[in-house]
Amino acid sequence: MEKIHKIKRTYINFLKRKLMYIGTGLLFSLLTLMPLVAEAQNRLNEDEKHTVTGVIRDVVGESLVGVSVVEKSTTNGTMTDGDGKFSLNVKSDAILVVSYVGYDTQEVAVGNNANLQIDLQESNKLLNEVVVVGYGIQKKVNLTGSVASVSGKKIASIPSANALSSMQGLLPGLTVLRNGGQPGSETSGIRIRGMSSTGTANALVLIDGIESDLALLNPEDIESVSVLKDAAAASIYGARAAAGVVLVTTKTGASAKVKISYNGSVGFNLPTFMPQRLTAWQEQDLINISRINSSIDPITGAATGAAEWDAERSSWVGNPNFSYRTNGQRWDFFQSTNWMDLGRKDYTMSTDHSVSASGGSDKINYYLSAGYHDKNGILKYGPDGNQRTNLRMSLNAELNKYVSANVLGSYQGDFKEQSSYGNLNILNSLYTARGRQPLLNPEEDTNYAINPYNADLQVNPIDIMQHSGANKSRYESFVGKVGLQFKNFVKGLTLDLNASRKADYFNQEIDKRLLAWPGKDGQGQRQSTGASNSLTKTKNYAYQDKLEALLNYNLGLNPHCSLAYKKDKFQGNLAQKRAIFEA
Repeated sequence: MEKIHKIKRTYINFLKRKLMYIGTGLLFSLLTLMPLVAEAQNRLNEDEKHTVTGVIRDVVGESLVGVSVVEKSTTNGTMTDGDGKFSLNVKSDAILVVSYVGYDTQEVAVGNNANLQIDLQESNKLLNEVVVVGYGIQKKVNLTGSVASVSGKKIASIPSANALSSMQGLLPGLTVLRNGGQPGSETSGIRIRGMSSTGTANALVLIDGIESDLALLNPEDIESVSVLKDAAAASIYGARAAAGVVLVTTKTGASAKVKISYNGSVGFNLPTFMPQRLTAWQEQDLINISRINSSIDPITGAATGAAEWDAERSSWVGNPNFSYRTNGQRWDFFQSTNWMDLGRKDYTMSTDHSVSASGGSDKINYYLSAGYHDKNGILKYGPDGNQRTNLRMSLNAELNKYVSANVLGSYQGDFKEQSSYGNLNILNSLYTARGRQPLLNPEEDTNYAINPYNADLQVNPIDIMQHSGANKSRYESFVGKVGLQFKNFVKGLTLDLNASRKADYFNQEIDKRLLAWPGKDGQGQRQSTGASNSLTKTKNYAYQDKLEALLNYNLGLNPHCSLAYKKDKFQGNLAQKRAIFEA
């Protein structure tokens, strides 16, 4: 029996080995054939593809250049040439997606067609877009004047110091004037018809029908911006529209559930294209050359001037083993000071926060918002920053079938601070202070405890940043507007009555401190800021009251007939007080 079992086990093991060899062979054959099968499939697919050509035109038969033609669900695509023609290798069951700015996107089945003719239709969405044009609104398709518009969503999506800066490049023919990078003073106005006009020629900016500063508006509150660029605007706004008109419409509530939105950001601003200063020894060499060339012999034309320092003394500049020496009432300095590193930040920061709530029903809706902006400047010490606060409220109500009302209230606060010496003047000093002039006097100077800062050759910009005083300004604007609309008394006839008041308050306090830098051991005076110790306070206010009546009759088929009455009243006052103190 044992011998029989042994024969069985031997036979079973033999069968197992045979099956293993057969399975391995089949697997090897399968792996060998798979690439061949895949290659055959690819060749089959390639054989199914064919080249399709075509031309793309608009509704009047004009060829369209640069139209995007893409095989659906793939990255296989091309664009039309100067004659509106295209050529693309696609599968027989392919669908072409044809898209172009200002036209409806089309999907075209290729099938067995080798040549296609595709006519694109203009986008009704763009043509039906509503644009604010003076007293009322119109669809883009009905416009006859030169009007450009942009949505508030697009403006808010661009990170910038203010809404005015974000508009640069968004509208054709509109130029935003820039002052520089000082916080709160980045922009100064808008030019619509180029820069060739004389005088200021800034555009008239109306926010919800009230003249305001667009740079102080919270970008998140903007619904849309329209720019009236041609002379037709003068028929509505008179001579003040000579440089064009910018109409800003802010957001209002809607018949929907309560919606709360928050948008916040933190930005880092890096100074770019900042001129680099020479080293102290390079600067000294150029000063020597300029002194030699300061006098020219009129006959020979030879330079007859004298260098500031001889070659030996000039070689001491930047020598770490020899920084200064006495010279009567002065110190002779040979250091190498990087004033830009001492007084300028590597980057600045800005933060923005905006929160809003909106909602309502068919009868009444509301919109509430608050915004805050904070940005600091490039100077490393002293006051240099800007804060802006915005509050806005809008309420719309349908009182009955014949009367609707709207109420608008807003607050804008803009707060700036800088050195009383002037931030631009300080930046200029950082570039012009001599490189061999040190930040501080030698500690053995008897005047060191009183004023350690050195200003032997030029004023000391670091000392000025910290001790020259501050210039602080505070601008606040309050706007209130109430409107009533009467309708449905006569079909197509509406009467709008609006009354508003804009109150502006400006406060400024300039605290100037006299800084004087004596020579060695307090002898004489080498430099000073030149200003007396003084405190100047300025206050002014201005009111703008506006009454407006607009009678509008819709004749049907889009034409409108409008009759408007408007009255503006301005009043203001300026008060200034200045006190001078002895040092």
